[in-house]
Amino acid sequence: MKSEIDLGTNQKDRFAGMEMGPGPNPAGSDRKEYPRLNLSGLKKFGLPDSGTMEIKFRKVSESNSTRGDGSEWHECSLEVQCICEVESAEPKAPAKSDTSAADALDTLAKALQKEKETD
Repeated sequence: MKSEIDLGTNQKDRFAGMEMGPGPNPAGSDRKEYPRLNLSGLKKFGLPDSGTMEIKFRKVSESNSTRGDGSEWHECSLEVQCICEVESAEPKAPAKSDTSAADALDTLAKALQKEKETD
């Protein structure tokens, strides 16, 4: 069964219950932030700039804690074992159409025309 898990957290929720020092307060923003998945290896990944992907993973660790304001914070570390399927969000250029059938019909039409001319 496929399901989607929205991982976005706005800064107000992320920094709730934390004491912030002097300077700009990131706790005031409603902008969503997303966790990052960093990949490294000997092979190029060939991923598009955006899109959807299906991965196989193994959960390495998970932790839950209660923050100062009583809200819960959850963290999870995954080992990405395989990127199984990638679909680009970028529009695809139309594929060059197969003209073999049209070429065959044109050849037949020319042959028929030639027969008519010789009759």
